[in-house]
Amino acid sequence: MDATRIELFETLARLLEYPGGTANPGGDVIDMRSLLAATGDAAAATGFEAFATAFGALSADRREELFTRTFDINPVCSLEVGWHIFGETYDRGGMLVKLRGLMRERGVAESVELPDHLTQTLRLFVHLDDKRARDLAVGFIEPAVRKMRDAFDDDGNPYLALLTTVATLVETTRAAHDEVLQDA
Repeated sequence: MDATRIELFETLARLLEYPGGTANPGGDVIDMRSLLAATGDAAAATGFEAFATAFGALSADRREELFTRTFDINPVCSLEVGWHIFGETYDRGGMLVKLRGLMRERGVAESVELPDHLTQTLRLFVHLDDKRARDLAVGFIEPAVRKMRDAFDDDGNPYLALLTTVATLVETTRAAHDEVLQDA
């Protein structure tokens, strides 16, 4: 995977982290715009611009409140991908172990979040070989993000536009992996 795509997904992951503390969402928005321009993905850029405009109009306190209300208090929009796929079953535990092993194998740093957190799966996604990336996208990231987007009851929430950007970028990147696999 090229360095631009890796940085794109890293920046996207940072934008899905709690916007308080040492986070720099304003800088990440600027970086994301540049990275999207470099990839030429017009659909993702359009979706991201809706997020950037609405998010940029919020104060730091409102950003923190919105993040908490959207992802922490509302379980249907939880950022834990495995929870959307398996719920609280043993299968989710197996997924966590497998993801942690893949992260170590690929040199993806762990954070305070579980390995199935969307930020972690996005970071891992761009470091996997074509087959594993496709499997992670199709089996976990795409269906979880779809469930999250479907659960939004506030169309004006900027995070809906950001999740749409996630869906677009994962699908586009997965399609590139699919082409490589078909040509092999």
